[in-house]
Amino acid sequence: MEGIREGAFFRLLLSSIAVLFLLLAMNPGRNFRSAAAKLPVEE
Repeated sequence: MEGIREGAFFRLLLSSIAVLFLLLAMNPGRNFRSAAAKLPVEE
């Protein structure tokens, strides 16, 4: 039973990572640029 539960958790983790990458691919860099723009940049 332990192995089955661990496998299900691993698949859930993998699918969530896949969804995250899919969202990043749909709008490439937009979220990253907006988040980076909020950070104070010293020149």
